[in-house]
Amino acid sequence: MKKKYVLLASIILTISTVFSSVAMAAALDPNAAVAENPPMRASAYIVSYTAVISKVGTATVNIDYSITAPGVMTSIGANSIVIFEKAGTTWSAVKTFSYPSTLGLRTSNSCIHTSSVQYAGVSGRQYYAVITFYSGNNSGSDTRELTTTTMTL
Repeated sequence: MKKKYVLLASIILTISTVFSSVAMAAALDPNAAVAENPPMRASAYIVSYTAVISKVGTATVNIDYSITAPGVMTSIGANSIVIFEKAGTTWSAVKTFSYPSTLGLRTSNSCIHTSSVQYAGVSGRQYYAVITFYSGNNSGSDTRELTTTTMTL
């Protein structure tokens, strides 16, 4: 049953990313400042990007993320995803997923990439993630960083 919800959430995330704008990505980022007249796209290489943190079961942190480019890129996805955990009053990085050592963070020859990573956390603790998105081709590349909301397992 939970797998159906995760699949449904992934499908909704993909569809919303295709039709989203920079304003949507900024709305998901609590640290983002929304311009009065935002540009139509984030850059020449990134149209939109989004990430959602959720829990699976009682002790698994799930990060769904998606990035869209204006055209086919030679490489698109995430450079890194860092998961932070709050133990007591201290936040610390507990897991880093990095390209190219983590398979699936990026894809080749595509204009969209949607994927997810999971981390076995501790029930009752708080988590958030910082995702560094990447999109590039032979003409150049760009990156964007997004911080998810905080979630308690």
